[in-house]
Formats: sequence, structure tokens, C-alpha cells
Amino acid sequence: MSSKTARGNDATSEFLSVKSFSDHFYFYLERMWIILPCLIAGVILALHQHRTSPISYEASAVIQPESHLAPAAEVEIEDSVLRATTNDLVAKLKAKLSLQSLYHAVTASSDLAALLPEPSRSTNQEYEAARNLLARELLSKTSVREQYGTSILTITTTLPNADNAKSVVAGLLEELGRTNSANQAGASNANIALLNEQISELQREMALSEQSLAIYSRALEIRDEIRASESRLVEFRKEYLEKWPPLVQEKEHLSLLHEVFRKEINQITKSLPIESTYWGSLQSITSTLSDEELINFQLSNTEARQNMIARDFQSDSTLHDSLIAKAKMGDVQLDFLKGEFSIIQPAVTNYLPIKLRLPDALLRFGLGGLVVGFLFATVHGKLDNSLRRIEDVELFSGRPVYTVIPEIREKATSEEKRHSRVLQAEAHRKLQANLSISHSEAKTILVSSSLPEEGKSTVSVNLTKYLAEARPSERVLLIDLDLKRPKIAEYLGLPENRAGIYEYLQGSHPLKEVIQKTEDGYFVMTAGNVTASDPFPEEKLIGGLLASLETSFHRIIIDSPPVLAISDTLTIAHQADLLCLVYRMWKTPKQALARAIKQFDGNGIEVAGIVANAMPMKTMLGKGNYYSGYYNSGYLTYADAESKASKSGKSKNNQSTRTAHSEKHS
Repeated sequence: MSSKTARGNDATSEFLSVKSFSDHFYFYLERMWIILPCLIAGVILALHQHRTSPISYEASAVIQPESHLAPAAEVEIEDSVLRATTNDLVAKLKAKLSLQSLYHAVTASSDLAALLPEPSRSTNQEYEAARNLLARELLSKTSVREQYGTSILTITTTLPNADNAKSVVAGLLEELGRTNSANQAGASNANIALLNEQISELQREMALSEQSLAIYSRALEIRDEIRASESRLVEFRKEYLEKWPPLVQEKEHLSLLHEVFRKEINQITKSLPIESTYWGSLQSITSTLSDEELINFQLSNTEARQNMIARDFQSDSTLHDSLIAKAKMGDVQLDFLKGEFSIIQPAVTNYLPIKLRLPDALLRFGLGGLVVGFLFATVHGKLDNSLRRIEDVELFSGRPVYTVIPEIREKATSEEKRHSRVLQAEAHRKLQANLSISHSEAKTILVSSSLPEEGKSTVSVNLTKYLAEARPSERVLLIDLDLKRPKIAEYLGLPENRAGIYEYLQGSHPLKEVIQKTEDGYFVMTAGNVTASDPFPEEKLIGGLLASLETSFHRIIIDSPPVLAISDTLTIAHQADLLCLVYRMWKTPKQALARAIKQFDGNGIEVAGIVANAMPMKTMLGKGNYYSGYYNSGYLTYADAESKASKSGKSKNNQSTRTAHSEKHS
């Protein structure tokens, strides 16, 4: 492999791993059509929220859980046990304050009667439904916040009416105290036996959970191996056929893993009765599944089951530690008779009105819209496999870009199309100038592409035209060697049934009968009457033909098939002096360009440079707009004159038949 090829591969690796600030800037600038609508939507939502948000008032109270591990117990308590117990109490209080039943009880307060229908004017069912609805609303308007580093809880309710907000907070404290008093009633020495029974039951459940977690660990390891194997299969199928040996081997490996996993599941169901019951409950679902669906169902449920057991074990372990801490006190009765919390601050009202301020709304929703826009733009960029900037093409391929040909949009105005045609003509002139200066010794120039529909035939025709225009004294020949999908005759308006290169190589026509001279002064050899099933000519025939033509022509341009679609290009490329690869911007996957260059490099063929085709006019970003200086230059005046001359020439040519001329070779 040549040093230039090695540099190209290094450049590709650099492109994939290193991106500068300007790369990221243009990456998001090209996708402003995604980011701006999201930002605008966020601003509109912020304005709407600011305008429609009601004026509200806050009422709050501060409480602190009472630790059950009181100093009255003549037992030295470890700090870790004390913290665990306190955290448990805080969690229980927060859980109680999130119960709708607590708020349902608060709605019975006379202070909140105005928020409910009069009992005399509604049925019991309607009144109860109204209380449930109000309870849900109060729950949504109440927040419980734990002060950082302490066990102190702040209960806050926000409502349009300040007095109602205070009544809700006061009612919550009252109901919590009443619930605690009800729990204390009936406490007796029997609670000690209940506590010991709970500890024993938890120990049994924890032992079973540990056994279940142990037997599921092997199944999860096999599951991970299956996922890894499936990922490798997906990557293999992107690039290779189903019969590729590593792909076939990977499928066999995956099948073996599936079998091992099934045996592991069967072993799990036999190990513990509780697991047998769990998997047996799923039989009604799994009985209708195919083998592939069944294995996927078992894979997902294995992880879900293991997570369920782990959560249960953690919960049981926390509760077990709490109960053990209570048992250490030696006086369980004291625990049951203590208050659950103490009130640090009773319910008070902040009479300053609260409304969503416009700066806060813009910051919250506008910033959110901007973040969503950047997220969507990033996802769009990850899904887009094409190259959009010339710098990216050169860095990714490691080859120079000879010229950038703009795209002519179908929906463009006539003036925009005229501008694009001017720029296209100048781009093709630049291509022939680059090749004439930097590769003046190359007589045979091969034009190819990675995939079909990248515009290589159009580039070949225009390159030949401007080579002949730049040097009228030289003889320039265009050969259509894309025998599977010939386009040159159609592009030039030549008879499609005329004999071409295929008939010459078959020996049915002499060379002078298959060469035509065009109105632009250059010569053409079309593909001829060839079908897709006809075999491609041998390499020695192609080589002999080109060697013969090089004695009669100064420059030979060959339009070859796409290299990734048809292998014929490699046969032709060995006979050419120079290879140009056409790449369609914003469309062709960059992986296709990389594979095309790799194919040529692997066969000892050097890709001299890239022709960037179909660059969108309005989004040509990079180090300046590539054509920004052309619009106000004299090129448009020149284009008008050239267009008029072209129309005049066509009107004369329409009076005669469009017959191609053959010439003898001197």
C-alpha cells in the first residue's frame, strides 16, 4: 500500500476521532432548521404559561420525626443504626403525606366546605366523588421537602386562596397526629412477640431471596453473552452476506447460547418452589409464542425477575435492620407509645402573591426548548451518514477535492437555476484546469463513483467538453464503459442503436465506425447495443483498445461503472493513468466512499482526487460560502451570452438531423 494510501487511512481515523470547535459549530449551524423551531416553541410556551398562570399563596409547616431510639432506653445505640432508623421514619412520614386517603380526610374540615357542593343539594355518591376530586387536587398542590443534612420536613401547600392553603396544612398535621394516636391505642406486650415473629419471617424471606439471586446470576451472564452475540450479528449483516463464514459461525454460537440459556431457566424453575410458581404463572403467555419469541421473552423477564428479587431483598434488609434496632432497646412498649413527629412550626401563611414571572418562564421553557432542539439536532446528525462539508470530505478520504459542483433544485426559480448553471459550468472548468495542471502527463482519465446516481456520467461529459474547449488543437475522446447502465448516448442525444465499443470488441465493427464526433468538437465512443446479461470484455481487450486509442487522441475520458455496484471498474482502472471519484454531497453514505477507496487501494489503484457533486446552494458552509463571490461577478453576464449563443446554435441544428460523425484516426 502506498504512503498516500496510508495517509488517507490515518486521515479517516482522525476524522472519526477528532473534531474541532468549528466542526461542531457548523454541525449545529446546518441544523438550525431543527433548533430554532424548538426554541421558538419554548418561548411561546413560556409566554402562555406566564399569561395563564394564576396568582397563588403558600402555607407551610415544619415537622421533625421523633426517633424511636430514645435516650431513655438504657442501651448504647450506634450512630449508623440511629441514622438508619431516622431515615426510615422520614421515609414513612413522606409516604403518609403522599396518600390520597389523608387528603380525603382533610376535606371534611369545615374550613374547606366552600370547595365542596352542599350535601343537601347533592347525592352521597356525588358528594363523595367531589371529595375524591378535591383530595387529588390538594395532593398535587402539596409538596414535602426534606431540608438538606437534617431530618426536618417542610410541608407546603399552594392554592389561589391563602386561608384554604393554611387550612390544608393544619388539617394534614391534625390527621397525622390522629392517625398516630389511633396506632398507639391497643399497644401491648403482644407487640414484642409480633416484632420477633416479623424478624424471623424477614430472615426466612431474605434467605430465599439470596438463593434466588445466586441462581439468577449465571442466567444473566448468559443473557449478556447473547446480547453481545446479537450485536455482532447486526454489525456483520451491515457489510457482509449471510454465507460469510464468521457470520455463519456467529449464528451457530448464538444458537448454542440460546440452548444453554433454556437449560439454565429450566434449572431455575426446579431449584426453588417460588421460582417455579413465578415462571408457571407465565405459561399462559409463553405457550403461544414461537421459539424466537419465547427466548426473547425469557431474556427480558430474567432481568426483570432478578431486579424484582433484588428490590425485595433490599427492602426486607432495611426493614430487618430497623426491627433489630428496636429489639436492642429492650423496651418495645416505649417505642409504640412515643409520638411519631414533633411540630417545629405550625401552619402559617405567606400572604405575598406568587405568580410565574416572565424571566423565570423564559429561562425554564426557552432553555428547555433550546436543549430539546440541540438534542434533536444531535440525533439527526448521528443518523445522517453523509458528508456535508468539503473539509470533511478531504479529511475523511485523505484525498483533495478537485472541484465542487452545485446542485440545481427542481423547485428553484428560473433565476436560481440560471445561477446554478453558471456555477456548474465554472466548477467543471475548474476540474479540467486542475487535471490539466496537476496531472498534465495523464492521457487516460477514469471517472467513477461509489454508488449509482452520484452524477459520474454528467461529470465525464462536462469534463470532456471543457477539455476540448480549453485546447481546441487537441483530440479528446469520451468512452462509455458503463456497459450495465450506459448513459452517455442519452445525455448527448446520440442514436442509442448505433454500434459502439461493445460491437468493436466483439469484432463486428471496425474502430472508425464506432467513434462519433460531437458538435462541441470532441469524440465519443458509446456503449453500443449491449444488454445487462452480456459479459464484460476481458482486461486484455480493454488494454489493447486503450493502447491503440492513445496513439490517436491526446486525452481519453472513461465513464466507468460504480465500483461498489459492479466489479468491472477494477478491470478498467488498471488501464487508466488517473482515477477521479465522484461523491454526491449530503446523500451518499460516507461508509460507501471509504469502502470504494479501500477497494481501489487494495487492488493497487490510487484515487487521485474527489469531485464533490450536487452541493446544496443555500447550505454550502465551511470556510466561507464556496460560491458567495460569483453572484455579483461577471460570470452571470457571461452565462447570459453563452445561453443565447447556445439557443442560436440549437435552432440551427434543429433544421438538420442529429447524426453523429465518424472520423478516421491519424
